[in-house]
Amino acid sequence: DTVFIGGTTGEFSSLSTEERLALAVRWGEVAAGTPLRVVVHVGSTRIEEAQALARHAASQGAVAVSALAPFYVKPRSVEDLIGVCAAIASATPGLPFYFYDIPALTGVTLPMPEFLTRARDRIPNLVGLKFTNPDLIAYQSCQRAGGGSWDLPWGIDECFLAALADGARGAVGSGYNFAGPLYR
Repeated sequence: DTVFIGGTTGEFSSLSTEERLALAVRWGEVAAGTPLRVVVHVGSTRIEEAQALARHAASQGAVAVSALAPFYVKPRSVEDLIGVCAAIASATPGLPFYFYDIPALTGVTLPMPEFLTRARDRIPNLVGLKFTNPDLIAYQSCQRAGGGSWDLPWGIDECFLAALADGARGAVGSGYNFAGPLYR
């Protein structure tokens, strides 16, 4: 039903900005006139680039954007992370925004339940997290945050069964690209 493009499996960090823009254009063309929904990962080490990628994704028909934490100059607190995400999400205020929590690759290990609780007022279009973090206890806490109102697609293929047992309602991962009908 939905594709998440330009994430880790899409090797965004190895693509130029022009290639990332072209990827969004092509997926916009593929999805046009179909029920397929496109979510575009726009994360970058530069907030301005992430904002430009988000605006471009919106112009190509994306239904949401997502961004991971900057991974060179890292946010050191939940408040810092909220500031980064608020700046990116503000570029497309009418489009749902997901924070892409992937601490193994970004080195940013902040408490996501606290992020969700504190970010609600500062990021009005925040709808959830792409939770690519093996901490199932934190995942359960995120599910309870905000009265269960967040969308929390699970992001680690190898632990998907455990996440389902813990209440996951969806997932974004690399294996699904090859076995979509089985996982669906």
